[in-house]
Amino acid sequence: DWAHRSKIKSPVDLVVGTINALVGMGGGKPSVEAALKQLTSMGHAIMMPPNVKGWDGEEAWINANTLFVRYNFASSIVQQRRGDFTRAGDLKTFLEKRECTSAEKILDYFATLFLDGSVPAATREKLLAFMNTTKDKATPFVFNANSVQSKVRELLHLLMSTPEYQLS
Repeated sequence: DWAHRSKIKSPVDLVVGTINALVGMGGGKPSVEAALKQLTSMGHAIMMPPNVKGWDGEEAWINANTLFVRYNFASSIVQQRRGDFTRAGDLKTFLEKRECTSAEKILDYFATLFLDGSVPAATREKLLAFMNTTKDKATPFVFNANSVQSKVRELLHLLMSTPEYQLS
């Protein structure tokens, strides 16, 4: 328990772990080139360490620049941008098959997938409020193609942008 989330994920841990978590999600498959590009932009050029010792790791993986690169990676992978994916996924069907059609069930499913289900209560409250808000007005989440494309994908981005997700 004391070691849980005590180490900063290396770019490889972050990118490969995220791809492994999401690859089955509706059939989406990121391209290898896009993954390598993300790793390089995070300072981890595969097979090209900065010196014979390798990479410093830990705190060296996080700085103002690489943190934004990590957030942008999260956005890119959940939005499944055309050039980054060899095949886009069908998130709506994926969620329907798992009977995740409410804001709470969707949040619980992805919190379990990304954060072992342990989301701080205040964060959970804010994420549910996000799911149940439209144009600054409290409105219950409605499961449809538009809400999956906007709200659910943005929820995934928010979960992957939490400090907890940056740690292993």
